[in-house]
Formats: sequence, structure tokens, C-alpha cells
Amino acid sequence: MFVQQHMRALSGFGAMVGLAVLTASSPAFSQDRNLTIVLWGGAVQEHEKEVLLDPFTQDTGIAVDDATYNGEMAAIYAMSQANNVTWDVVLAEEPEMLRACEEGVLERLDWSRLDQSALMPRAVSECGAGSLIWGTVVGYDPGLFDGEIVSWADFWDVESFPGKRAMRSTAKGALEAALMADGIEADAVYDVLQTEEGQDRAFAKLDELRPNLVFYTSSSQPLQMLAAGDVTISTAPSGRFVNAMSEGEPYVIAWNTLNYAIDSLVIVSNTPKLDDAYALMDHWLSNAEGWADIGNRWGYGTTTLAANDLITNENALTKRPEFETALQWSTPFWSEYGEELDQRFARWLAR
Repeated sequence: MFVQQHMRALSGFGAMVGLAVLTASSPAFSQDRNLTIVLWGGAVQEHEKEVLLDPFTQDTGIAVDDATYNGEMAAIYAMSQANNVTWDVVLAEEPEMLRACEEGVLERLDWSRLDQSALMPRAVSECGAGSLIWGTVVGYDPGLFDGEIVSWADFWDVESFPGKRAMRSTAKGALEAALMADGIEADAVYDVLQTEEGQDRAFAKLDELRPNLVFYTSSSQPLQMLAAGDVTISTAPSGRFVNAMSEGEPYVIAWNTLNYAIDSLVIVSNTPKLDDAYALMDHWLSNAEGWADIGNRWGYGTTTLAANDLITNENALTKRPEFETALQWSTPFWSEYGEELDQRFARWLAR
């Protein structure tokens, strides 16, 4: 989940493979260990431990260790391919999940071991069980401007809304936003972006705003930039703004700019903890009370259907009317075009 930074350390892949192979017989890598789940860190992970992991251990007696990562998949490839798995269950972004699934790094899920009926249909895939729904939005202090920001076109409008803007330094999200600022409707974005002309159009639109853009890599940075006055408007994970607003910060969210994704629980192939991993996933996905607690505190959504009836926070993603028409980042698109567009975006940033 990008509450997150998601640049994968591909250069470290070989080193990770070598490390896994060299230490496969080391006592430190003994499989006599607890089940391990890998999440995105920070206060959200602490909350997930409290309301999702601890109840699982209480109900099943299975001890769980939780680790943190930044979305890097190299370590997971190394563990699986060296048959030395120490991460069992991972909360992964969908494009990375799809690629890893195709390459045999993740287990093909046996859905008879999970309650598929408890989830939104969009949560079900070959290697992943969609769980956490998160999104990015534009947020700002309304006291800085006379008007109201309601669209990506306003994000680009430096005359009506002066000042620097902060945006995540990744192609995913930036290119979609650029096309929507240029008049493309959300439901047509990927039809346009899969063409060479559409990609050129997105980068040309980014060129227009480049003098006023500041980029961030960590989800903690955009609100820090806003608070310091380094920028006047920023994109950020919606949960960051929702939490800050609940603590009295004067931000408002332009909900029409919502783009969202679903992070999925996956099982690393060759794990010796396969049965425990399924047990954890099933309990995690069926814990409506725990997910409602997360939704009410952080504003994140969940694919667990029963939880949505218990969420009262009007700024939780699945409670927002804009969620139904918001752009969901396309897993097939980014799986096919991601590497090429990431490289082009990196060159664009370096200019």
C-alpha cells in the first residue's frame, strides 16, 4: 500500500538471492519460527496488529510476527526461489502481485479455504485476496485560496490557486492525473493512456505544471510539506488527510480527485507455513469489527462487506459517493506498461 513508497530495489535482487542461498542452512533462518506477515508500517500497522493480528492469535493460538516493507518485491523473489521463505503472508499492490503470480513467486490461492462470499467481487484473484482499499486525493488548506478546488484541472490551475504542488514521484498516478486535468474522463483514461499519443499527451500536460511541482517518495512527506508552507496543495493517501483532519488540522479534500487501489493479501510460494497462512488470511478477511475500526479511524476502505455496514466515518473511502465513479488504477495496464512508463517518468524527472 502506498502509505508507502514503492520503488523496488531491483539492483539488490541478485544480492538478495545470494543471501538467501548462502543462509538457507543457517540457524538464524530456521523454519522453527512464528508465522510472519509483512505490512506497510507506521501507525496503521500498529493498529492492524491490535485489531486484526492479536485477535487472530487469541482465537487460534497461532503466534504471528509482523514485519515492514516498502513494496520491494526482490526479497520475496529471493526467498521463494531459494526455497528459504521467512515472509509468509504479504500485503501487496496489485500490479506487483500480478507479475509475481505469473512468475510463480506466489501461491495460486485455493479459494475453497477462504470465504469468497464475504468479499467484494473485485477482491478475488488468482494469487491475491483483495483487502485494504486505499486512495490518493488532492488536499489543501482552504484558508489559502478564495475558491474551492474540485478537480484535477484546478490542481493544474496555478493562476486561480497559486503556489507549489506536491505529487508522488511515480508514473502511476501522475499520468492518470495529467490526462484527467486535460479533460479525459476517468472511465476513458486507460483507453487513451495505452496509446503512444495518449502517453505523449500525459507527459506534455505534466510539462505544463513542472515549474510548480515538488515530488515526494514517502507518504509522510506531503502533509509535512503543507505544514511547512513548501507547497500549497498536495496529493497524498486519503488516510493521511482524514487522520490529520480528525486531529484538528484545517485541510479539506477534493474528493473528485480520488484515485484508488486495492492491496491484496498474498502467500509467498514455498512457505512452510501454508496452513497457518490460510488461517490468518481467512480470519483477517472475515474480521468485520476490526476493519470497521480501521475504517473509522483512518478512512481506509475494505473489501470485507460486513465491515462497511459498521463504518460510520463519512470520509472512509467506501462511504464516499465519489468512490463509485473514482478511477481505480488498472492492474492489467500497469503490469503491461509499468516498466516502460516508469523508465520514461524517471528520465522526465531527471531532466
